Amino acid sequence: MQELLETIVEQAVEAGLFPGAAAAVGGGSDLLGMHTAGRLWLDDGPEVLVDTRFDMASCTKVMVPTMLALMAMERGILTLDDTIGRFLPAPKDRAGITVRQLMTHTSGINPHVLLHEYTNDPEDVVRVILELPLEGPAGIPRYSCLGFIVLGKMLEKAYGQTMDKLAQELIFGPLRMTSTGYCPEGNNIAATEVDPDTGEALVGVVHDENARFMGGVSANAGLFSTVAD
Repeated sequence: MQELLETIVEQAVEAGLFPGAAAAVGGGSDLLGMHTAGRLWLDDGPEVLVDTRFDMASCTKVMVPTMLALMAMERGILTLDDTIGRFLPAPKDRAGITVRQLMTHTSGINPHVLLHEYTNDPEDVVRVILELPLEGPAGIPRYSCLGFIVLGKMLEKAYGQTMDKLAQELIFGPLRMTSTGYCPEGNNIAATEVDPDTGEALVGVVHDENARFMGGVSANAGLFSTVAD
């Protein structure tokens, strides 16, 4: 498996599918192979290493708010049938949307808009999201980043703490995931994109525009992690 993994990753980098990658294959509790290749960004960037931090994008939804929601249920501070209206101000026709619907993408909440086009205040995102027209009736699966942003704000209200601090205290600290978190600093971070205005690689800056607008800390995106973690 190790040799096959190395071949696949090296060939993909050579073909220009991506500047660099860190890949691992596991089964159960066994690590079957791990390999890194390429660079942190195009051209002359440093090499990708096992502890290179990558933008986790929508894997954030599973790694942070989903975990926090399940832990909140264990602690008795949240249930699947709790509603938006229990924790946040909401219009009448949105107040009854449940945690279950948000977590299963069946709330009917609009999938995605650029929030900075609707407000200049990151603290105003829930109001904006809940005033947008619904995509359709509840019960039909429609992947919604905006729904998870609302879920994250509900969790912050339930716990009384921000998402980044909750993630560190309740998830990554206990699991000894020492290189995982929001808003990474320092070196050895893979670029997320090239800034269209400057042509420079964005490093340590989340790719998702809404998470970026919210200061890099959101339930829908923003997490950085390593293949080793």
